[in-house]
Amino acid sequence: MSSPARVKVSQAQVKRRLPATAAFPKNVGKIIAAARDELGMKQAELAKGSGIELRSLQNLENEKHRNPLTIRAVADFLNARRRERDWPEILVPEDTGPVKAGNWLTLPERAWDPKFCGPASLLNAEFEVVTFHGKEREEEVAQLMHWCRSGASVSLRVYKGSAGMGKTRLALELCRCLRRLKQELWTVGFVEADRVPLTLNPWLAVCARNRPVLIVLDYAGEKEKTPVICHLLRHLPQCPASRVRLLFLDRDDLWLGRLYDDKAARAVLNGSPVVRDEFRVELKPVAATKAEREFSFVTAIHSFCGRLGVPVPETIKSKLAGELFNQVLFIHSQALLGALGTKVVTGEQQILRHLLHREREYWSRMADALNLDRQLLPAIEEAVYAVSLNNGAANIAAAKKIFRKTDLLRDQPDVVLHRVAMLLRECYPGRGPGIAPLQPDRLRDFLAEEFLGRGAAGV
Repeated sequence: MSSPARVKVSQAQVKRRLPATAAFPKNVGKIIAAARDELGMKQAELAKGSGIELRSLQNLENEKHRNPLTIRAVADFLNARRRERDWPEILVPEDTGPVKAGNWLTLPERAWDPKFCGPASLLNAEFEVVTFHGKEREEEVAQLMHWCRSGASVSLRVYKGSAGMGKTRLALELCRCLRRLKQELWTVGFVEADRVPLTLNPWLAVCARNRPVLIVLDYAGEKEKTPVICHLLRHLPQCPASRVRLLFLDRDDLWLGRLYDDKAARAVLNGSPVVRDEFRVELKPVAATKAEREFSFVTAIHSFCGRLGVPVPETIKSKLAGELFNQVLFIHSQALLGALGTKVVTGEQQILRHLLHREREYWSRMADALNLDRQLLPAIEEAVYAVSLNNGAANIAAAKKIFRKTDLLRDQPDVVLHRVAMLLRECYPGRGPGIAPLQPDRLRDFLAEEFLGRGAAGV
C-alpha cells in the first residue's frame, strides 16, 4: 500500500510532552501517517517495528479506530526513530486509558533472543528462562495470594533479601497468578517510577472502580523513588479500586525511615488506614537443602541448554555447598556456565568473573557486526559501566552524553559514539528506545567493583 500524501503538522502537535490527562487529537491517524511518511517508512515496516498487525495500523491511519494501546505502541516506535535524528516527538499523551494498565504500571516480561541478548541476561527474571520452582517459593506465592484476596481494603508488604534471592521473580509469579484468576479480574504490574505523574492522582490512570489492584515497586529503597512512593500513598484515599495491595522489594528495609518525613506516608506506615499484617518479610532461599539445590541446578541447566541450542552435558557437575547458594542467582549462574562449557566454579568472585568474561565475548561479536574496531572493546566495557552506573539511558542521545564523560570515549568522533550506543541498545534494550543497565544486579555491581579497583574515574 502506497504512503499517503504528506500532512502538515502544526507545532502544537509536535510538543514533546503534554499533561497525562490530555486526549489524543482527532486527527491522530493523519499525524502518525505524516510522521511515518517523513521518515520514509512503509506501513509494513512500522507495523512490524511496533509489534502490531498491519491491518490495525491501516485502520488507525485511515481513522477507522483509535485504540489507545495501538496508538501508544506506534508512537513509541516512531518517537524512537525521530529521537535518533534529534527530531521532536509526535503528539501522544502519557496515559492510554483508565482501566487496564496506565503508562506507569507494566509487567517486565520479554522473550530471550539469542541474536541480541547476552548470556548473562538468561539469568534475568523478566525473561523467565527457568520455570518458577521451589517448595518455599510456591508456599510464598500461596501466602501472597491469600494476602491479596482477603483482609483489608488496603495493605502493603516489604519483601527484603540480598541480590540474587529471587524477589523480582516471586513478584512476577504473583502477578501472573492474579491475572489467571477467572472469578476476579485484577490490575497488576510493576511501577515505572519515572512515569508516575507527580502533579496528578496517579491511581486514576491505572485503577478501575470495584476492580482490585496489585502494584509492585522493585528497588524501592532507591532514594529517587521516595517521592514517588509518598505520592502514591498520599493519594490512596482517592484510589477507586476495591482493594489495593502494595508490594515493595529491596535488599533491606532501612530506606523506610525516609518515608516518615512525609505526613501521609507516615500515617500509612503507622497503620491508618492500612492494615500491616506481616508488614516486613525476609525472603527465604529458593533451595535450602542439598536435594533442592541440585534440582534447581538441573532444572536451570536444561532450560539454558534449550535456549542456547546446545546439548545438555552428559555429566552434569555442580558444587553447591555454602551460604552463597542460598541465593538462587548463583545456583543458576553455575548452571549457565556449565551450559556454556565452563568447568565448575564455586566462589562468588570466580562465578562473576566468568560471567563477565562471557559478556565481553558477546560485546566483541556485536562490535564486529557493527564494524567497530576491536581496539574499542575496553571503551565499550567502560560504556557499559557508565550506563549501568547511570541506571540506564533514555535513548541514544542520552547515552552519548554519558560517554562524553568517560575516559576512553570522550574524544571519539560522534559516529563512533553513535555505534557504541547502538551496540549497547542491541545488547541491553530498555523501555522504548532506552538502554538498560547490565543485569543481573550482582554482575553489574561486580563490573563496578572492577572499575573502582582500577581507579576509574566516576562517570
